[in-house]
Amino acid sequence: MNLPLLFAFTSAVFLILLALGYKHASVVKSPVGAYGSILAGIAFLITFGYSFFETSAWSDPRLWGIGLAAGALFIACIWLYTLANQVGPPSTSWPVLNLSCIVAIVLSVAILPGERFVWIDALIIAFFAGMIVVLNAGMKADNQATQSRVHPLFWPLVLTAFTLNGVFLFVLKIKEAAFPAGNNGATLALCYGSTGVALALCHLITCRRRNTIPWRGQDVAAGLMAGAGAGLGNIFVLKAMSLPAVVVLPICLGLPLIGGVVAMTLLYRERFNRAKVISLFIIVALLLLTIFRERM
Repeated sequence: MNLPLLFAFTSAVFLILLALGYKHASVVKSPVGAYGSILAGIAFLITFGYSFFETSAWSDPRLWGIGLAAGALFIACIWLYTLANQVGPPSTSWPVLNLSCIVAIVLSVAILPGERFVWIDALIIAFFAGMIVVLNAGMKADNQATQSRVHPLFWPLVLTAFTLNGVFLFVLKIKEAAFPAGNNGATLALCYGSTGVALALCHLITCRRRNTIPWRGQDVAAGLMAGAGAGLGNIFVLKAMSLPAVVVLPICLGLPLIGGVVAMTLLYRERFNRAKVISLFIIVALLLLTIFRERM
């Protein structure tokens, strides 16, 4: 296995923590600003520290543009995803959010030089589309079994987050095109630093108006877990970005999808119906396709 592929698989292990952090935040009903600011702060400390162990062009305005753009997109995604989890099942919204790499793959092939499109890429994208359909069927089965109705805002929130998260991933791919060597920690530090400052200020203002405590122990726990996963996971995502987007993104996002859904089922006793099982088999097949594609 080549080194970028190893980085991709390593990132997936850490990103499972991000999934569990999001889930815990939804279970304890943590406000976006509360756990999101802790998440961003922890991820900033990790990525900023890592930036001293690689080349970091802090004086290059392109670095700041990429990092701050990623931060703005991340703020929007975390807010939309948290709202979606409050009105629908995280076991559905999390897989769909991870499948947003379709957007990044298409944008990379259309815009970035060197991102060639081969026949197996169409098969990979088709598997992604099939995954969304299967997961949707699984969610409907859950609703029928529990006689509950999905909130009408759930899918609009999830699909908007899906699109913005895809653009966020594409921005990370742009970083690789602009800075092929180094600047991984610096880019992410700018992203998470701007996110943390914005979320913390908005949250403190809201808490002051409502006369509430800004951070509870449960908010901190969710933020610590998610922040560690985001910081460490995305460092390895960027280190693997020398691979084509159609290879690296399904690995970095597909494996956390498997681990996250299984972990949520075991830890939070979410329903695990036949459709979700089929979706996991599709993800496994998809990962095998991406590995085969890299060896072509």
